[in-house]
Amino acid sequence: MNFDRFTQNYQELKSPVSDFLAQGGPANNYSDFLSLLRREDLKLKKVLKRFYIIYIVVVFIYFMIFIVNPDPGLEIRSRISGGSYVLAFLIFIWLLRGKYLKMKKVDYTAPPKYFLNEAKTRFSLWNKQMLWLIPFLLLIDLGATLSMTNYIESNNILTEILLIQIGYIFLIAVSFYFGILDWRKKKKPIYKKIQTVLSEFED
Repeated sequence: MNFDRFTQNYQELKSPVSDFLAQGGPANNYSDFLSLLRREDLKLKKVLKRFYIIYIVVVFIYFMIFIVNPDPGLEIRSRISGGSYVLAFLIFIWLLRGKYLKMKKVDYTAPPKYFLNEAKTRFSLWNKQMLWLIPFLLLIDLGATLSMTNYIESNNILTEILLIQIGYIFLIAVSFYFGILDWRKKKKPIYKKIQTVLSEFED
């Protein structure tokens, strides 16, 4: 697969946000730009709430199957694997809830400079809270390793673990790749416009 060509084609796809910002109106009309940010924040809150509910259901299912389940045939390795998933999902739920509550507290009547600095953090590709993804990914890795070794036929346990790690790292890399592409298409134009408007306030 030609990732360079795919990236170019993906980035060439236009979104309503990109078209709106390309008109140049928001830079000159703060109220219009504020309305755009409010709409984007509202969409993000809906997504956060949806995933929050989904992950709560998933945690409950995994907890019942791998932790509470009294089946004596359920191996300890499977219970540890399920427990790893449960802990990982709990971390993710906590992150989702924290971000959702923070979004609910956004004050659109705040002074423009303060509000835009807060919005800049929301629409940036990276923030410090993303460091919590490290224990999340490690716990998912542990759970996947413990569960997948049952399905890989090899006489060497180290070979099994190595194959799982290669596959897992590949999936993580692909996920981050598409995540960056999505950010560039949907959020980067807004992020850059926020920087532009902030620079105008500075001037």
